[in-house]
Amino acid sequence: MKKRISGREMTKKTVLIAVMTALTAAVTFLVRIPTVATEGYVNPGDAVLLFAGVALGPAAGFFAGGLGSCLADIAAGYPHWAVPTLIIKGIEGMTAGFLFKLFYRINLNRFLAAVLSVVPSAIIMAAGYLFASAAMKGSFAVAVVDLPGNCLQGLFGVAVCLLILIATSKIPGFASLVGFSDFYANDVAKRKVSVTENHRSEPYTEISEGNAREEEKDVNASDDSRK
Repeated sequence: MKKRISGREMTKKTVLIAVMTALTAAVTFLVRIPTVATEGYVNPGDAVLLFAGVALGPAAGFFAGGLGSCLADIAAGYPHWAVPTLIIKGIEGMTAGFLFKLFYRINLNRFLAAVLSVVPSAIIMAAGYLFASAAMKGSFAVAVVDLPGNCLQGLFGVAVCLLILIATSKIPGFASLVGFSDFYANDVAKRKVSVTENHRSEPYTEISEGNAREEEKDVNASDDSRK
C-alpha cells in the first residue's frame, strides 16, 4: 500500500530535496580530484546523493544526484560533463531509492536493504562514466584509465552513505524530521508508541489513586458504623 503524505510533509520533503541537491553540489564542487585522461574529476558527492535516495526516496535521489552534480560540473569548469552527469548521477540516486523501497516492502532489514540498494547504484555510476568517457573520447582504452578512480569514488560514497544512515538513525528526533521516509518509519513508530504509553500511564495513575481514596473512605465509613 502506498503511504499517503500530508501537505505539511510534502513541503518538508521538497525543502529537504532542495537541501540535498545543494549539499551534493557543494560537496562535489569543493572536493575534486582531477583526472587528466578524460578531462573530468572524481569526488565524494555520491555519499550525499545515495543517502538522499535511500532516506528521501527515488525523486530525491534523482534531483540531488542529477541536478546537484550537474550544477557542480558547470561551476567547476566541466560543462562538457554536465549532461552525462545529469543522466548518470540522476539514475544512480534514483536507483538507490527504488531498490530500497523494493527491499523494504519485502520486510528486509533496513540496513541490509540499504547496502543492497547503494552498492548496485554505485556500480551503475562507474559503468555509466566508463561508457560516457568512451563515447566522448572515442576510445574505450582511455575511458578504462578512469575506471579505478570511479570505482573508488563509488566505494567511498557507499561507505559514507551507510555511516550517515547509521548515525542519523541514532539521533533523537531525526526520524520525526523525515517522518515520511521508509528508512526511518520504525523509529517514528517506536517514538509514537512511547509517547502514547506515557500519556496513557498518567490517567491510569490518577484513577488508581482515586480508587484508593474511595476505598479508604469506605473503610472509614465502615469503622464508624461499627462504633
